[in-house]
Amino acid sequence: MSSILVFGIGPYPTEAGAAVSGPTIRLRQFVEPLAAAGHDVSIVMLESRVRDAVEINGVKRAASLTPREILEPWKALKAVATPPVDAVFGVGSMMPVAAAARMAVHLDKPCWIDYFGDPLAEFHAGISRPGVKSDLVLRDHIWRFVREGLTAGDRFSAVSMRQRDALLGQLILLGKGTSGATPHARAITIPCGVPESWTRPTSDPVFPSALSELGLGPDSTYLYVGGSWTPWLDETRMGELLGHLLATEPGLELVVRGGPAHDLAGHIRQNFFAALGAKAPAGAVHEIDPREDVAEADLLAYASGTLLLDRDLPESHLGSRNRLLAFLRWGLSPVISTHSELASELVAAGLATAAMAGDPVRAVLPIRQVLHRTSGERRELRRRGLAYLRGVTFEETLKPVLEWVENPGRWPQAGDGEKDTLIAKWRRGGM
Repeated sequence: MSSILVFGIGPYPTEAGAAVSGPTIRLRQFVEPLAAAGHDVSIVMLESRVRDAVEINGVKRAASLTPREILEPWKALKAVATPPVDAVFGVGSMMPVAAAARMAVHLDKPCWIDYFGDPLAEFHAGISRPGVKSDLVLRDHIWRFVREGLTAGDRFSAVSMRQRDALLGQLILLGKGTSGATPHARAITIPCGVPESWTRPTSDPVFPSALSELGLGPDSTYLYVGGSWTPWLDETRMGELLGHLLATEPGLELVVRGGPAHDLAGHIRQNFFAALGAKAPAGAVHEIDPREDVAEADLLAYASGTLLLDRDLPESHLGSRNRLLAFLRWGLSPVISTHSELASELVAAGLATAAMAGDPVRAVLPIRQVLHRTSGERRELRRRGLAYLRGVTFEETLKPVLEWVENPGRWPQAGDGEKDTLIAKWRRGGM
């Protein structure tokens, strides 16, 4: 059994009232298999409601720190009062990764670095938005955090094969791979995962009261749009197509439950509803506050379909989409753009439907086909979706991590071959 310290983004998905996001699911994806394997796991989170060391889902110790605190190793060690650490993990996003890197250097312990999407591509997605200025200070800040993780890490993981290839290039750029170390053997893909409970057939939940209060019932026909208002979302195209569909499909309604809508996310949400415009019949669009205590699974179980369109950006090609796995659980066959590896894989497997380009009249045809599937077709999609999910459970996707942590190896020390690399110049103060 090893003593493991994991840094990630909170709140932990099982915390009461937690707003679930990609990075928080990623933390759970790492933590729970490690704890189930018998390791002594402590976690330090950003943005969690936990302020004192408490137990979460079998984890021995969990604590929350501010962005400033989490980057100071001694404060993190004090917060969780962890026993001597055997390995450090940084999971999900650049700041927990940087915190893990600093802790690993402080303790001189092996470190696993997980980038759940490429931080630089995510930065680009934000500044590529109309009216958003490129912040060179923020860019340099992000690269500094990324560089800390790349420099200190001994093993690495990415969420897609494409992102793994980009990660290999970044490691080589920093000189990791020029002195006998083979970076491709030390950087792997860990795809989005799901709890094992998602793979078991279940009966439909009780119809959620949140929908009843909106005037919907178990026999209503509605499309569901959910998830965070991310910079890579093609919200204008989504709004246009859904507005046209609502205007031309009698009895169809739309349920929207986005994430928190502050700053840029707020503008993206406004763009979406503006694109819906006056086309949508009165009373056909319903928005559920993300803070309302209703499980997304309950909303998906009774939905007739869903739509998710990404902008054609580096992030869309390198990253992944957790929410697609949630759709599979209920046989929804989402209509999606196929920029990401996961989206392309699901379309090829017949578990999702590729979105169409062109004018709205033509582009909504795949959505209409999904809406008019029979109950038998939906049951078959759900059966096949559950079979797919069994291959991406937390435990299945974490097998390489569980193997490494039994004997956590270090990245080979650089030798003379490093002398001409950028990292060598950086260490000499030449960058």
